Amino acid sequence: MRKKLKILHIIDHLPDCHETWGGAEKSALRRINVLLDFGKHIETVVVATKPKKRVEGKFRFFRIWTFEDFFPKKFHLYITGLKNQILPFDLISFVSVFLLARKIKPDIIHLHKANKISFSPILVSWLLKIPLVLSIADYWYFCPAATLTDSEGNQCWRFQGKWCANCSATKKFFLVRKFAYFFRRPLFDFFLSKVSAFLVASNSNKDLLSSYGINKRRMVLVRQVYNNEVEKVKGKMRKNTIYLNAWMSAHKGVHVAVAAMEKVVKEIPEAQLFIETKVFDKDYEKKILEMIEGLNLQKNISISPKPSLKIYLKHLKEANVVLVPEQWENMGPTTLGDAMAMGKAIVASKIGGIPEIIKDGKNGLLANPQDSNDFGLKIIKLLKNQEFALKLGRKAAKDIRRIGSRRICFKNLLKLYQTARKNRG
Repeated sequence: MRKKLKILHIIDHLPDCHETWGGAEKSALRRINVLLDFGKHIETVVVATKPKKRVEGKFRFFRIWTFEDFFPKKFHLYITGLKNQILPFDLISFVSVFLLARKIKPDIIHLHKANKISFSPILVSWLLKIPLVLSIADYWYFCPAATLTDSEGNQCWRFQGKWCANCSATKKFFLVRKFAYFFRRPLFDFFLSKVSAFLVASNSNKDLLSSYGINKRRMVLVRQVYNNEVEKVKGKMRKNTIYLNAWMSAHKGVHVAVAAMEKVVKEIPEAQLFIETKVFDKDYEKKILEMIEGLNLQKNISISPKPSLKIYLKHLKEANVVLVPEQWENMGPTTLGDAMAMGKAIVASKIGGIPEIIKDGKNGLLANPQDSNDFGLKIIKLLKNQEFALKLGRKAAKDIRRIGSRRICFKNLLKLYQTARKNRG
């Protein structure tokens, strides 16, 4: 009888089970479900921080403890911030993961987005000689801001160093941060050197890691998974509606979408932009609200809290046009894949991994990331030409089924784990 491959998946949060989650968590869960659907010889165990409700799934679930669990909630942000910015190690999660790994004896540890759990699983894997895979969900591993953008929102290729203290995302405790950032790269590089294999979601993602100094032979490309849940979603498209689901943050380009609406409304006064978001940056939120008021777009733009996965998909289904105005070298947002799967007309930034999926004029439209005028013109083009919009949507749905094939994803995950075991020796 073939021995089961036991994989321990570690992640901070799970969609709908925790208060905070995004595309990285959606991608991780979809890949886990692919393993459950196709991997009859794979045993799946999932570990996350304390959920707000019962975790449902075909996998075994364990709750992990972190330093934050022993302090009042008002201190959590500071503790997590310390781990994210300076010392990526949580002694409590280290002990928790170590004891669990000793108990269940996994063949592979797969570390997904775990800024709160920290790099402690990497040290556990090294001590117990278990191969570890690290999913690259953002660039926190190479940049304190996680986006490789500077204080002006421009791309920054210097990677982490003492100069990061000048970044707008790290403006508090300047002198302390500047001193700490001097040691940040050697510290992070120590942990990254213990990783057996890296999961990257785009070729641009792979090239960026290579330029940092990570060997491409340690990377395996596993694109985002086609979301077959969209086939069950009910809803009817609403004319002249534009949809944006993104963090309320500059690197997600909410300001570009708002500015684009000024041009759109002049041509199509009844056009409506619906923004669903989670706010972390209050200053940026204030800027967006002031922009909306200053451009007199209160009747054309509405902002609401990030919904559940089910409601998010329903609203996506109802959209006429979907915006993906990313401002950073992303890997390919899950909202982009979901919109393609639903056959939506898309206007997305020509940046990062997006052009690997969206081919301008064939299955969507690409715009210059910081050019709101370009976004506006392309939104107008789609709203005024429904046949063209539907044609792009049909091609997008066809392409994402191929690009995000669940079976291909499964094969690439197996390749990833084989690479990890080989590199571990």
